[in-house]
Amino acid sequence: EELLTELLTQMITDNLPTDTDILKQAYHDNDWAMVEKIAHKMKGGAVYCGIITLKYACQYLERYQKAGQTQHLNALYLQLISVIDETTHAILSWIKKSA
Repeated sequence: EELLTELLTQMITDNLPTDTDILKQAYHDNDWAMVEKIAHKMKGGAVYCGIITLKYACQYLERYQKAGQTQHLNALYLQLISVIDETTHAILSWIKKSA
């Protein structure tokens, strides 16, 4: 449990904020290739930590981009941002309860 707490703490204090900033900038720049790249990276971290909702949000955005399904990308991006926020709050809540 201690190792998981450390891993999740690092994820929400370092990895997710950094990746989210890059993701938001890529979206702002209309750089969907970078958005896909960051979503793929985030998906790997989510899988490693067992965060299934974040994994799926990243996976859908990544797959739609690869398939050229551009009509859904904005909605999937907004969904991913929402899931990142929800994930961060859920992890913080779990860490506080387990402390």
